[in-house]
This record gives sequence, structure tokens and C-alpha cells, in this order.
Amino acid sequence: MKRKNITLTSSSREDLVSMILGLVIVGVVVGLIFNFVQRRKGSISVPGISNQLTLPTGVETQKETKMNLYVVKKGDNLWDISVNIYGNGYKWIEIAKQNNLVNADILAVGQELSLLPVGVSSASSGEYIVKSGDSLWKISTNLYSDGFRWVDIWNQNRGLIANPNLIEVGTKLALP
Repeated sequence: MKRKNITLTSSSREDLVSMILGLVIVGVVVGLIFNFVQRRKGSISVPGISNQLTLPTGVETQKETKMNLYVVKKGDNLWDISVNIYGNGYKWIEIAKQNNLVNADILAVGQELSLLPVGVSSASSGEYIVKSGDSLWKISTNLYSDGFRWVDIWNQNRGLIANPNLIEVGTKLALP
């Protein structure tokens, strides 16, 4: 009988350990799911960076944004700003260039971005000289922030470009 008692005691310990480990695993899974749900809400907190804009004393906030000035709001990114202002998400590249942004993924709430007026492109000159490694897609992406505008460049230069996949270095292209 003593033997049965010892066996029951050791199996009770195993059950207890299994139950505790099971609870720990369930806790970890619940924590991971909670963390995942929290991240999907769109707010990211980075230690040392605040969403509050602190202005020095004597500086007033701008009540109204100018036509070519945009104040970043919580949750903004360059793609969404570009879609809202220009109707084209690919113009985020022009916004980044215009504001000399080192990392386009980092925008501060309250940061002021200067924007080109709607309808104005950074391709201000009427011609482009083809460089080594260029393609109509790359040229249109760099100049118009829209790769699909390669067709417009090709149509404008049909006399110079027989095959849009083969453009010669040094060719002067007229820009639409």
C-alpha cells in the first residue's frame, strides 16, 4: 500500500507541473495575440519620441495651412498624403525630394511638408537626355513619380524611339 501512495503522489506532481506549464503557454499565446491586435491599431510608440509637438515660448501655431504647405497629422504617411493631395500615391517620391527627407518612413506629428501645387511636376524642363541604364519606365518614375507615364514619353518621341524597350544613351527626349 505504501507503494500505491508513492505512485499517486508522483503522478499528482506530474499533473500539477503539466497544468502549470499549460497555463504558462496559454498566457504566452494570449499575450502574443494581444500584442498583435494592439499593433494593428496603427499607433506605434517609440521610446524617446513623443507625438506631442512642443513649440518654444513665443511661437504661435499656424491656424491655417497654406496651399503648398501640409501639416502632418497622426497616422499620416507620404503615400496617403500624396493620394489625398494629388490623387496619385506615387507622388510621395516628389514630396520626399521636395522636403529633403532622409527617411520617408519617419514623419513627426505637426511636421510641415512643403508640396508642389497640384498639377505641377518636378520635371520642369521640357527635355531629358538618356543616360546609361535608363528605361522609359525609370525616366517616368523619376520625373513624374508614375512609371505608367512611360507611354506618354514614348508617344511624345515616336520619331526618335522605334522600340520603347531600346533607347540609346544620349538621346534627347521631349517631355510631355
